[in-house]
Amino acid sequence: ASPPVWAAAAAPRAFLHVAPARFLQKATEKALGRLGLAVAFEGVRVAFRARYEDFQLDAAGATRELFRALGLPPPAPKRADLVKLTPEGLSDLVVNFDEVAALFAPWPCLAAQLHSAKPELFAACASRDLPAPRNLSHSKGRGAEVVDCAAPPGRAAAEACRGAN
Repeated sequence: ASPPVWAAAAAPRAFLHVAPARFLQKATEKALGRLGLAVAFEGVRVAFRARYEDFQLDAAGATRELFRALGLPPPAPKRADLVKLTPEGLSDLVVNFDEVAALFAPWPCLAAQLHSAKPELFAACASRDLPAPRNLSHSKGRGAEVVDCAAPPGRAAAEACRGAN
């Protein structure tokens, strides 16, 4: 298994400031959607299952398995042209991570995914382990703002970038 390729040159420092309630709402919607898919496809024979994390952990191996499942010859090894620039752990990217983590804390299934700092597979969260609709804001507003620490900072950006560099 080959590790992810990281850029040699440092990328400009940019971070995200997320709306915690909106983030929790979207995470819950995704988890419920995953449960819905499991129910919809219950009893369907699956010949091959491709997961994003499989390709993160072993791109060449996952690609070989995919080609095998499709009945195709394995592809010739190639040098990857894709370069991962963002950190795996959200705590290195989200400037208000502590605020988000505090909101996620009552739901350990979602909190574990939030705190993950490496590619890993998580079992689907049971619906009883997710926030009830009354615990969600159901906001339609913007969920995140990019904070560019390389640009001349305004007051909010300066505060967000102060501890992030």
